[in-house]
Amino acid sequence: MFAELSRLCAELEERGLHQRVDGVMVRQLLDAARAIEPVRATAAEMQLGAEGFDNTERARAYSRVQEHLVDAAGNLLAAAVVLRNEAER
Repeated sequence: MFAELSRLCAELEERGLHQRVDGVMVRQLLDAARAIEPVRATAAEMQLGAEGFDNTERARAYSRVQEHLVDAAGNLLAAAVVLRNEAER
């Protein structure tokens, strides 16, 4: 999902589609998409660290963080599709 989101955001940017729809919204979407994957990766690393110290509660918390970030990435992907489709009209 993150790779698809990254690809779609690159397409929006490279094709200049932000000029056909609200450019501020596209830039905000691109910024959010770029920021979300590193945060998810950090949460995954923290989860592994917590599991290594046998801190199950903390590991579960980081797992939940990742789940929310994956959900957010799905929402960003859906929004990027809508914007791309709108721009191609």
